Amino acid sequence: MKLSFGLWTKIGIIILSLIIANIIVTLFVGENLFWIKSSKKVSLTNLLFIEGAFIFGMGALITSGYTAARIDRWETMYGSPEGHADYIRQQRRKQINFGIVLMIIGALLVILSLAVYYLLIDF
Repeated sequence: MKLSFGLWTKIGIIILSLIIANIIVTLFVGENLFWIKSSKKVSLTNLLFIEGAFIFGMGALITSGYTAARIDRWETMYGSPEGHADYIRQQRRKQINFGIVLMIIGALLVILSLAVYYLLIDF
């Protein structure tokens, strides 16, 4: 039996695992997380924001095609030029989809950091 998860399930699992890891780090390290004295709530929101911004940036780089390391000449492939062009289009489409998913995850983490900061009581 093969388990298959949908896109939003994968996004939810990634965000949930990051939140759990951040809460554990915040509870154990807490006030001295970023070499300054701050509350645990501020440390948690800082972690979420930094992770969200980093993931969003990586998604933007991947979506832009900057990270593509490939040779676009068909002579290097064993197939026809048309087949190579189709292969490049297919790979680019996958790359754009993956980058957009990363950007969604990053944006959700940044929004979550703001929501935690404004809605959560200090702990």
